[in-house]
Amino acid sequence: MTSKLEELKAAEAAAYAAGYSAGYAAAAYAASEASVDAAYADAYAAYVDAYAASEAAAELKILQGDK
Repeated sequence: MTSKLEELKAAEAAAYAAGYSAGYAAAAYAASEASVDAAYADAYAAYVDAYAASEAAAELKILQGDK
């Protein structure tokens, strides 16, 4: 039979481990979200660059008299 003090110590250790795991999971989730946001920003920047290049090419064709 365990003493009340031993039970409390075990419960405290379990709560600490659960809290640590939850904190680690939250940090991993936040890092994942930041990574997704960065990837979206990179993809959007590439889209804007491609659109600008397309517009510049179309303008160049007009200036050169191409149809």
